[in-house]
Amino acid sequence: MGRPEFPIIQFLKVSKWYGDTQILEDFDLEVKAGEKVAIIGPSGSGKSTILRLLMGLEPYQSGRILISGNLLPSEKESHAIRRRPPAKGHEVGLVFQHFNLFPHMTAIENVIEAPIRVLKLSSEAARRRAHDLFEKVGLFGRDDAYPAQLSGGEQQRVAIARALAMQPKVLLFDEVTSALDPELVEGVLNVLRALAAESGVTMLVVTHEMAFARDVSDRVLFMDKGKIVEQGPPSLIFSAPQNERTRSFLREILGK
Repeated sequence: MGRPEFPIIQFLKVSKWYGDTQILEDFDLEVKAGEKVAIIGPSGSGKSTILRLLMGLEPYQSGRILISGNLLPSEKESHAIRRRPPAKGHEVGLVFQHFNLFPHMTAIENVIEAPIRVLKLSSEAARRRAHDLFEKVGLFGRDDAYPAQLSGGEQQRVAIARALAMQPKVLLFDEVTSALDPELVEGVLNVLRALAAESGVTMLVVTHEMAFARDVSDRVLFMDKGKIVEQGPPSLIFSAPQNERTRSFLREILGK
């Protein structure tokens, strides 16, 4: 059976400001369920803002953002919509650049906290889920280690397991290797490659790792100054980009 063709994510003419600085202007984007989308572009182009808006971590000023057809409130609508009952389930998970683990909790405690509190899983069921995820992300036997006892790569794997434990429909990854030592990067990328290959979850990946974007994505978006300049399959974007701004960015990043 093929993927459903309806968009699970929709940005419709979305504008986002930080003070007097406009980050997104009349931004449009649709992502199909199960699609893997890599978002590339220079710093300050609005890439991470897209993820933060989808998580509800930032307000937006105009337009509409929908996840599975459910409206995320704009700044003006937020108070009225928050009075409504919350949507069922946990739609979106975000893996941050800097892990954001609770330092006073062990690895497994970081992973089971939200499933127990939000999804109301029993401690036993949450621990079984966490054990399965630790095996999947290469953390077997590290359940009782505290974040300070883990390498940066291991901490990021815990963060990935924590996001997966909520069984979201959409997973967002924000430059998940940029805080890692170079020798740890490939291990984390391999976890994400396996996840992209084996999972039907929708993925939006903001990354500066161009080879990784080429490997895992169905579609690549190149952003600049709050707009999508060019988008398409990775074979097109990396081999024959149509826009000069895309070409100049890739020349600078790839050195060719």
